[in-house]
Amino acid sequence: MNPAPPLGLTERKLLALSSAVALLAGEAALRVAGTRPGLLVPPGEYAAFEPVERLTVDPTFFTDDRGLFRARPGPLPWAPEIVIHHDGFRGHEFVPAPAGRPSVFFLGDSFAWGASARPLTEAFPDLVERAGWHTWNGGMPGAEPDQYLAVAQRFLPVTRADAVVVTFYMGNDVMYERRELRPWQNRYHVTNAGWLNPFLDGDYLGGAQATYDYYVRRYSVPPGPTRQVFGSTALGTRLYALLRRPDPQVAARMRAARERWTGRPVSHEYLAGIEALCRRLGSRFLLVVVPRHDEIAGLRASAAPVLQGLPWTTPPLGREDFNEWPDGHLTNAGHRKVADHVLALLAEGP
Repeated sequence: MNPAPPLGLTERKLLALSSAVALLAGEAALRVAGTRPGLLVPPGEYAAFEPVERLTVDPTFFTDDRGLFRARPGPLPWAPEIVIHHDGFRGHEFVPAPAGRPSVFFLGDSFAWGASARPLTEAFPDLVERAGWHTWNGGMPGAEPDQYLAVAQRFLPVTRADAVVVTFYMGNDVMYERRELRPWQNRYHVTNAGWLNPFLDGDYLGGAQATYDYYVRRYSVPPGPTRQVFGSTALGTRLYALLRRPDPQVAARMRAARERWTGRPVSHEYLAGIEALCRRLGSRFLLVVVPRHDEIAGLRASAAPVLQGLPWTTPPLGREDFNEWPDGHLTNAGHRKVADHVLALLAEGP
């Protein structure tokens, strides 16, 4: 059998060109799918994390001596026209409403706080306020249903709101583990590397630096020559993910987390606690569910096992009413739709 003739110059150039095109196409496809060079973060998961040369911590948000995640009183550093009241939330202080004015207390996370509304006072609680209701905003970025219940237990007996609106975000409000609020253990560390969850994969990791170091071990191509070789491209990052050996600390925490995870949501237990409190105080309970921007069509099927028979509604949101990852929050148009939905519910009466 005669050997194949060697490739000519033209054929070698075409082969090199096609290989380069294939690599560029693969690189582009991985980046579109959410792979960022140097980061082993699945698309949509902890998307705000970014390794930094030197970690700095923003003290605006913290966990207090009661275990509530809140903001420091005073003007917000990046929006001084927004003043945080002494209980650590924005908007009206948690004291009774003026006599004769209908009132509503909002509970929730960054959606109720008003994330991505421009300006912040275009958030749906503010829009409801301008429609004639006295509103209290108990929303806090990073909060989950356990905090919603704690805020309700602490402040609803004081405010005696006519209605309580709980905004439940399907993207990160679904809880699979019961949790107690812990004094001084931050729900998140707010840093220049992102909002870092110190309870990732288990119990409290500690301060901001310890949490950041764990994130680097969990999600980052190691610094130095390894990052220079693998971390400069999405293709190299995915190759490193396939070849790397598991970090012992990360593997142990993830294994322990899997052993504790039951697969059964417990979020409804906290929501049911708020409903019972509202019933006892004579406040209307309204549960408004906000879908993930990419899971709108399947909301009813996905929410049913989470909410366990609790009465709920959802605004008529479309994908165009959300910002894309890594934000995922409502646009101003989305906030308007939620406000209109809440106002319609309030207008129905008890």
